[in-house]
Amino acid sequence: MAISWRFALTTTLIVVLAAVLGWTTIVGAAFDPAGLHDVGSLPDRLHVCGRTWNKGSSVPSSLETIGAHMDGVPILLAPGLLGGFLSACPSGACSTDAASAPCDTVVFVRVGEDSYVSYALSGGP
Repeated sequence: MAISWRFALTTTLIVVLAAVLGWTTIVGAAFDPAGLHDVGSLPDRLHVCGRTWNKGSSVPSSLETIGAHMDGVPILLAPGLLGGFLSACPSGACSTDAASAPCDTVVFVRVGEDSYVSYALSGGP
């Protein structure tokens, strides 16, 4: 019995749609600064906003602990892909032109409901 062309087309469309939705879900999570990221897969360096940040302690800190050591709300980065090369520069981390304005010296990646891993700016502001 031959497969009808309508069945083949419908099946192909469903497979393509599932692949697109799966890909955007997986990749989209890598670019969400507020999303939860796997602490074990974080790179040693993030390259975002034209600057490089080096990973601090692998032991996550709570927001309360972070707040006790700094003024204001911590800036969150998304690790993105390729060590952050493809990540957007979040508002407040620094300008997109690092030579024209200083950057925060410490930024954070969210790894749990109240767990954050720090990244320190490499070089000067």
